[in-house]
Amino acid sequence: MRSLTEGMKGEDVRLLHAVLNWHLPPPSDQLPTEGSEALYFGPRTLAKVKEFQKLNRIGIHESNFPSGIVGPKTIAALQSGAKIDFRTTIDDPPLVPPLPAPLPPPTLIPLPALQTPKIIPAPKLHLDNVQVQAGGSHTVNSTRSNTDTVFFQASYVILWKNQGPHTEISFGFTNLFSVGPTKEGTDFQMFGQITRAQIPIFGNLTASLFGQMAGQNFLPLKPFRPALGFGAGLQIQWEIIKGVLSIGAQGMPFINFVSERDPDRPGHDRFRILTGAQGQGFMNFQLDVGKRE
Repeated sequence: MRSLTEGMKGEDVRLLHAVLNWHLPPPSDQLPTEGSEALYFGPRTLAKVKEFQKLNRIGIHESNFPSGIVGPKTIAALQSGAKIDFRTTIDDPPLVPPLPAPLPPPTLIPLPALQTPKIIPAPKLHLDNVQVQAGGSHTVNSTRSNTDTVFFQASYVILWKNQGPHTEISFGFTNLFSVGPTKEGTDFQMFGQITRAQIPIFGNLTASLFGQMAGQNFLPLKPFRPALGFGAGLQIQWEIIKGVLSIGAQGMPFINFVSERDPDRPGHDRFRILTGAQGQGFMNFQLDVGKRE
């Protein structure tokens, strides 16, 4: 068997499916061995290879464990403890049971029943892409006094990857509590963010570039004046417990579109554009109760 990775096709992928079905317990032994899907190394195959590597601790001391790559170590582990003779070709004729002898006419020979394909269950959703953060921030405003806040944030990441540079799309909410001499009360924000994440710097230290759109002032205050903000910046993050706990800092210039009371026209509002920059320090906790694909 050659070394195999996600996206490859061939008869050796079908053999890999058969060997994994032998090694893994139910319900993991459900990789297809018939049809076009049996020849394709897709996401399901990748998940089962990683499960096999975890169970057998293959490459546990490597940084990308489990790698999902069927290399020499994984092939050796797959071949141990089992001898599977799995031969098939696309052009082979279907097997027909031998005719009984004698066979007086006009006895009809029933055709063998078609094998029902195995049903592979859809992957379950997990909470391993939910993140919560807590920290403090300092905001410099171009037309207002600077503010200091502590905040709690929860977000849900739609796109993510175990490790290495990748793109994430997330959305969530932030609750900010003003502290220090300039007290502006409490603010509730909802945001959406796109991030180029996990750009390696050194060891467990990574950088991320992000752009964010946030709706602010969503507390039920009177009068209700929500604001819309846009920002982009850089985040540095250091993993304390891989995939679970990290600390970080970020900086972001922003522009806000707000509606406020017009001091020159009582009873009327005015529209303003505010600019500034914000710096944050935070601790990030990632809920990780499921298997990462």
